[in-house]
Amino acid sequence: MTKILITIDKKKCVGCASCTLNAPEVFMMSPKGHSVIREKYRNENNELKGIVPESLYEKVKKAANRCLGSAIKIYVKKE
Repeated sequence: MTKILITIDKKKCVGCASCTLNAPEVFMMSPKGHSVIREKYRNENNELKGIVPESLYEKVKKAANRCLGSAIKIYVKKE
């Protein structure tokens, strides 16, 4: 089994919302104007850390690659 871990660096997020366009199932914009992970995929109830299924990997990867602030990081953990 593979876990796809994602993090958002709030300091690097420029609020462009590119992630929400590329992976709306995973990302949304907070009322303060920065990207957060949807509650369904949050890790330890942290809006900046998440775990997504392999089926969403390509979308999350696209979102990370198009992030203007390079705020999204992906870690693939094989178990």
